[in-house]
Amino acid sequence: KNKPIRGVIHAAAVIKDNLMSNMSEDDWRNVISAKAQGARNLDAIFKDTKLDIFVMFSSIAAHIGNVGQSAYASANLVCEGIAQNRRARGLHGLAIALGAISDTGFLASDDHTALLNTLEKTAGIKPITSDTVIDYLDDALRRNDTLGIYAPADWQKLNAILPYTTTNAFSLISQNASAKSADITDDKFLHMFHKKSEKEQEAFIIDVLKEELAILLLTSTSKIEHNTSLVDLGIDSLLAMELALSVEKTFHIKLDQRYLAANVTVKDLAAAIHHDLLSNPNMQTSASNLPSHMMEEHLEDLVSRHMSDEEKEQDSKKIQEKLSSGEKVA
Repeated sequence: KNKPIRGVIHAAAVIKDNLMSNMSEDDWRNVISAKAQGARNLDAIFKDTKLDIFVMFSSIAAHIGNVGQSAYASANLVCEGIAQNRRARGLHGLAIALGAISDTGFLASDDHTALLNTLEKTAGIKPITSDTVIDYLDDALRRNDTLGIYAPADWQKLNAILPYTTTNAFSLISQNASAKSADITDDKFLHMFHKKSEKEQEAFIIDVLKEELAILLLTSTSKIEHNTSLVDLGIDSLLAMELALSVEKTFHIKLDQRYLAANVTVKDLAAAIHHDLLSNPNMQTSASNLPSHMMEEHLEDLVSRHMSDEEKEQDSKKIQEKLSSGEKVA
């Protein structure tokens, strides 16, 4: 009861994702107060006490960002600033930016298993456990660090979904990451797109987007209305990352995630993709560059998904004739 406090570990957090344009002042304060104001309060209480440790847990979101997490990222940066300020005052201070902890906290419930899978599959953020966090903390304390980051990631995937992670600010990490592999894109939809009239193309893009959204949302295409906003359909920040990656793979277009979260409808998104495809002459299907044996499999799969039985038979005959004669299929 009368023993002195020897150390402080600050791990409080409130996560409430929302765009700044849609965020109320109360939402902002709720997210900021638990972590940032909490850290400031603890720092003030122990400003004259020589603690053995003063540890705050930050987040990788403070460094790479995430759609809808401006308040959360800001709160974590406050903690990192406090750690540096305490060091300047001759006191202990350590802030560690963590990745996705899988066995405790916000992401540990069964409801968030899909979010963990999406983070790893789409952004390359690999799950970590509380035991490994404690091991990292122990090492950081032994090194007498002020700031640390423990967020194992596949940087090739992260670079693809967050292009700014290829800038000089991340150069040391990029140099240590494995060399980027050549981009492999999926041309099946683009091939069909360029066979349609301009009037039909946007409706076709809407149908393709509905397929992608149905997979992401675990629902049927019939339940996705093209005039419904992506937010209302249930596209959160993590699903927005996966949708952006899917759009890039299918249409060869890099899509800003902020656009996906800006209350746009499926039709709005289709119109934007359509405009980019028509305005960029390089946005043409490269399927004709595939080896002929791959071309045949590629186009058979394509026609089976997007044509009627009669159209399939007619188109398959044309494809076979062109392949046999050595003519390019475009």
